Amino acid sequence: MSNAVPPSGVQIPADMKFFELPGQDEELHFWGKFLDAEDTETEDSLRWAELRVYRIIDTNPDHDHSLPASDENRDMYGQQMWLLYTIGHSLIYHDLYASCRGGKAVAAQDFGDRAEDPGETIPCPDCTPEDWETAPRDKKFRLELPWYTAVPCQTPEKLINALYRKPRCLNCGDAAHGGFPRCNRCGCTDYKEAPRRLSVPGRNLLDKISRTDPEIAKAMVRVRTL
Repeated sequence: MSNAVPPSGVQIPADMKFFELPGQDEELHFWGKFLDAEDTETEDSLRWAELRVYRIIDTNPDHDHSLPASDENRDMYGQQMWLLYTIGHSLIYHDLYASCRGGKAVAAQDFGDRAEDPGETIPCPDCTPEDWETAPRDKKFRLELPWYTAVPCQTPEKLINALYRKPRCLNCGDAAHGGFPRCNRCGCTDYKEAPRRLSVPGRNLLDKISRTDPEIAKAMVRVRTL
């Protein structure tokens, strides 16, 4: 939408433009500036994530003074903020009736249009579906499709926190037990959250952005009182 018009009364900086990006079951429209990206892809990756950060303008007219003081969107309309945009990539497909998690039913004849990289798409090593290229054209598989998340960050601190790893148990190292009395994997019953750490791609991304964004650079300086 190259002829997009900014909302009335909102000042768009000269270095920003209008973006249209895919979201999960939606489309994202915003005015902003791409800052940098980082991904976890390697030569052997079957699944990987791509992280992008944009400096954007809040153009939601509902984000005004009428919101409660505790709402992080209060008075953000027309203000600059950040957007953490993540794309999850996959090259895997499954047998339609396998117990493997993930994927959507897609006919073999549609892999060329739906698969992220049809030439590199491979069968799941656990459920071992037949080769989609030689299967009957109407045969369906469960194809893992790209997924998207978008996290608006009103402050540099929120952006940094969004790049931290998910909570882990200090005792067993497993993911947060979610209120269950014991961990299903190891059986420990005394969950205690370990100190959260920045993910490696998160740290790399912030290092890149901090070179040109002084607000991010300032927020990355943590003070430890001894």
